[in-house]
Amino acid sequence: MKQTKWWLGGVLAVLVSAILYALSVDPPQEHVPAAAGNRVEFTGAQLAQEQDGETVWRLGAKQIFIDPATGILYLEDAELLCRDGEREVAIRARQATADCSTKMVTLQGTVEVHGNDGTAAKLSDVVYDGAANRLSATGGVRIRRGDVVLTGERLTADRTLREITVSGHARAVKGESE
Repeated sequence: MKQTKWWLGGVLAVLVSAILYALSVDPPQEHVPAAAGNRVEFTGAQLAQEQDGETVWRLGAKQIFIDPATGILYLEDAELLCRDGEREVAIRARQATADCSTKMVTLQGTVEVHGNDGTAAKLSDVVYDGAANRLSATGGVRIRRGDVVLTGERLTADRTLREITVSGHARAVKGESE
C-alpha cells in the first residue's frame, strides 16, 4: 500500500513540476525531438523509490521529456541506480523510457553496468521491471566479475545482479582479461 501511494505521489509530483515548468519557461524548441509533439522538457530531475527508509532505485537523466497525455518519460543520457543493502549497481544508457503506470524502465541500445563489487557489464536493450525488481536484457550480454567473463544472448537478474541467469549460447570463461 505504501509503494502504491509513493508511486502515485511521485507521478503526481513529476506531472505538477513538469506543468509548472512548462508554464513558467519556454523550453528551447531546437532540443525537442521531432516526434515530441506536446511533450514537456525539463532537466536535472530524478525519480526514486524508497522502501523501509532505503533507496531501492533512483532514475535520473540529463534531459527528460514527459508526454502529459500518457505519463511516459523519455530520457536522454539516463542513469538508473539500483540498491539492495550495501550492494549498488549503476546502469547507464543514451536513451530510455519510463512508464510510471507499469513501473517499467526500458534502456535502449548499448547499456553499461557497473557494480560497487567490481561487476561490469555491457548489455543491449535492458528492461527494469520495478514491480518485480528484475532486470532483463536481449540482444547481447557480456558480464565481467573478477576474472570470470560470462557471455550470452539473454539475461534475467535481480536489480543488483546478485542472481544472474544468462541463456542463448551462454558461456563462462575464467581467467579472461579485458
